[in-house]
Formats: sequence, C-alpha cells, structure tokens
Amino acid sequence: MAKDELEYAISVAKEGDKGKAIPLLKNVLKTDRNNEIGWLWLAFCLDKTEDKKYCLDEILRFNPSSEQAKKALEQLESDSSSPSTNEGMRTNDKVKQYLQHAKEEELIKRNLYSTKFYDKKEVSKEMKKKLFYSETEQKYYENIPYDVTDEEFNEIMKIPPLRNKTNSTIGEVFNAIGMLIIFIGFVGGIGAGQPGFLSDSGFNWQLAFIIWSSAFFSGMIFLGFGMIIELLNNINNK
Repeated sequence: MAKDELEYAISVAKEGDKGKAIPLLKNVLKTDRNNEIGWLWLAFCLDKTEDKKYCLDEILRFNPSSEQAKKALEQLESDSSSPSTNEGMRTNDKVKQYLQHAKEEELIKRNLYSTKFYDKKEVSKEMKKKLFYSETEQKYYENIPYDVTDEEFNEIMKIPPLRNKTNSTIGEVFNAIGMLIIFIGFVGGIGAGQPGFLSDSGFNWQLAFIIWSSAFFSGMIFLGFGMIIELLNNINNK
C-alpha cells in the first residue's frame, strides 16, 4: 500500500504537478519516517531552500552515509550563495508549472486523455481531494492527458475544438420540429379553408388564418429554442 502510494506520488511529481505530489509524499513519510526515496522526492518538490535542507537532514539522520543527500546539500549551499539566480530559477519553475498545467487542461478539454481508476482501498484521504469519483464504476479516477511534445501540441492547437455534438443535435431537432410545424400548419390551413370543410360559401379565410397564425407562432418558439441551444453550444466551444 505505502509502496504503491509512493510510486503514485513520484509519477505525479515527474509529470510536473509538485503541488499535488507534496501532500502524497508527506502522507507516505508519516508512516515511514526512514524512507530515503520519499524524502529525496519531497525535497525536489518543495520550493524553499530551508524546507529542502530539512528533508535532506532527515535522510542524514537515519542514513549518514547517503551520497545523494550530501550532494544535494552541497548543491543547495552553492545555489544559496547567489540568491538572485536562485530566485530567478524558482520563478522560472513556477512559470513552467503554469504552462504545463494550462497545456494539460487544454488536452483534457479536447478529450485527449486517458482515465485511470483506483479502488477505494488504495486511495488515501489526501488522494481523495485530488481525484474524481464515478458512481457507475464505484471507483475513484483521474484524467491523465496524453504525453505530447511541444511541436505536437502546437499542431493540435491549430485545429478548432470539436463541437459538442449532443447539444448541436438537440438544437437541430428543435429547428426541424419548428419548420415542420409551420409547414404542416400552412398546408392544414389551406385544407381547412377549402369549401365543404366547415363552410360551403367559398374559401374560409378566417379559419385558415387562425391555423396559419397558430402554426407560425408555435413553430417560431421551437426555432427560437433551437437557436438558443446552438448559440450556447458555440459559446461553450470558444
């Protein structure tokens, strides 16, 4: 269980979502304080130098011969000697994280993702905050964007997003019903107004007009709903 949670936290960190990985790693370290890999990855995900040092010092507490922790501490001390450069690197990392997140959101919006399910037993309280729950599958899940290069992503962005077919179809159905009502009303008005239907004294214009008016207004209501649905669909796809 702890091993699976650690592997999941590392995979999240590798994808660039450090904010999501940090609480997952902390949860692992609550149950296993001497997990060197967990402390190393937590140090990698944290932004502040003092927080990173704390993680590395924890490793040296139970493993004083850890070469990875020693080298990382040396690197931190070297970086702290030039604060402007270090601050610029942290700012640059935040920009990269933002761009990565925006890229992932765009891919998901275009349905370019896979869905990963988790059994209830393997999901911790911290994980539940980040995952969705499927009533149908009775499992937690997350949508993972496809791994694409920057070049591939730029090509994808050149393609207009797909329209919402469901909403578009509903709008078209309303439009078709509206036109059908108007057409049937027009034909029905002509038929009802003919001599011999309700009157033998020539064409009954009054009855025909009533039927035409009723059909026209009823049809326009459906056409109006159809136009509203299509308009909302177009706005949603922008």
